[in-house]
Amino acid sequence: MEPFEALQQVVKPDLESIFGKALTSSILLTARTKSGAPLIGLNRDQFLSMVECICQDQKVLDLWGSSGTNDKLGRWKNSV
Repeated sequence: MEPFEALQQVVKPDLESIFGKALTSSILLTARTKSGAPLIGLNRDQFLSMVECICQDQKVLDLWGSSGTNDKLGRWKNSV
């Protein structure tokens, strides 16, 4: 799967199911900024950096815990 598709079809739905659309948008924007990922033309390395930033977000860690966050990270990385 292409990185942008993985972000839209795997990562975003996982986050929205727990955090809702507004908080998910905030989490994604923060991760995009921290990772330096572009809005257009996301490549695999940028995607991987972005999902790692998502998994370092305290809100994500608080809700999923370390183990759950690592499980999601593995799934997301395997999606590209």
